[in-house]
Amino acid sequence: TLARVFPDPVYLHAQIQLFPEFWKRPIDEREAAFVHELCHCITEELYNAVRASWRDEVVTRRDANERLERLTQRIAYVALGRVAKTA
Repeated sequence: TLARVFPDPVYLHAQIQLFPEFWKRPIDEREAAFVHELCHCITEELYNAVRASWRDEVVTRRDANERLERLTQRIAYVALGRVAKTA
């Protein structure tokens, strides 16, 4: 993990934490990681809705996290103008 985001989907505000390894990567990898974290701002509201359903445990937390990461990465590929890779 190169970075972590703390999004607020209500106020469209986010804080992004960049880990030391982030700065050791080539610029294209840093760009991709940063865009990925920004895309969490788009997907966070969906994630919050899924979390609300956990009371019934229809969707496990692990499954929801994996799906969120796939969705976020696909959005990041679009934002970067890349062809989406199968995740």
